[in-house]
Amino acid sequence: MNSHSVKNEKYMALYKGNIDRISHASSQYINSFRESAIREFVKLGIPTRKNELYKYTRLDPFFSHDYSNYFMPGEQDFVRAEEFRCDVTDLDVHAIVLLNGFYPTITDKIRELPGGVLIGSLNEASKQFGDQIEKHYGKYVNGSSDSLVYLNTALASDGVFIYVPEGIEPDKPIQIINLVESDEDIFNQHRNLVIVEKNASVTLIICDHTLSPRKFLTNAVTEVYVGENSHFDIIRVQNEHNNAAKITHTFIYQEGNSHASSNNITLHGGLVRNSTHHYLGGEGAGCDSCGLFLADEDQHVDNYVNMVHAYPNCTSSQLF
Repeated sequence: MNSHSVKNEKYMALYKGNIDRISHASSQYINSFRESAIREFVKLGIPTRKNELYKYTRLDPFFSHDYSNYFMPGEQDFVRAEEFRCDVTDLDVHAIVLLNGFYPTITDKIRELPGGVLIGSLNEASKQFGDQIEKHYGKYVNGSSDSLVYLNTALASDGVFIYVPEGIEPDKPIQIINLVESDEDIFNQHRNLVIVEKNASVTLIICDHTLSPRKFLTNAVTEVYVGENSHFDIIRVQNEHNNAAKITHTFIYQEGNSHASSNNITLHGGLVRNSTHHYLGGEGAGCDSCGLFLADEDQHVDNYVNMVHAYPNCTSSQLF
């Protein structure tokens, strides 16, 4: 058996050893994607530099490591997570915390902000708002041949759900604080879904932090729907340590005359790979993709951007 097959079998074993616990908290609809996704992942395997999309990034140092288990948090873990405070003083946001990919369970799992804006656990939203989940979940990663997206679909434990109704703009940005903390080396995956209906606007700030020095691997997928005449900004700030690998996949689907911007700011991390996909799915749509990174010889930062102009009279720009 070659090394490629060994790695695939290792992640299939991780799937089989944890899928019951992961599925128990999720909805039947989200769970329905998992089995076929893990089969696609095993068929494709971990991307190597022979893959055009990953020709500048060597994933082996982190994916070859033995992550024997999935972290399942207890109540005290969430108490510590909720006590976390952002280092940016006077940042006026609606903040929510993810701990190792899990949404806290000691507070309301779904919060309603003024105007009917909903933020909370994706697992809980999949049970309460099934129509919205079935309309959007998994729709914007279609066509992606990235095996790590399939791996996330198979194993994602939870994540954040954000819904902005038609014509609404929240009174302040929404912040997702991703905390990674454990006494063991862990591999965690979370899935986010953002729905911005037509004539609406929202800014999303995602902050990635590590709170303990173990070896961590995060593989995250975020799907975003931006309705007609709407505006969406996502700002991701990454500040982890050299033992941490952060791999993000962001898919932004835009209707006509909408505008979206994606901004990746990497301050620290052992291996960082940000993959951003803008799909301009209506005439007059526009997008900007920007990035800023600071790195030394012990760190690796890779930003990959794909923009699809599916309709005429669309505009896009990039600045890194």
